[in-house]
Amino acid sequence: CNHDEKPGRLLRNATRLLETRFGIRHTTLQIEPPDYNIVENVEDG
Repeated sequence: CNHDEKPGRLLRNATRLLETRFGIRHTTLQIEPPDYNIVENVEDG
């Protein structure tokens, strides 16, 4: 664990890891609570 790194950088690294593994966009992480209606609307379309 590198304590010299800034939290913002760690957050971006974690977000990038999520994007690589699960294809999660950064904007998705900013939605609280997650709006599942959006997913339902896309499926209905």
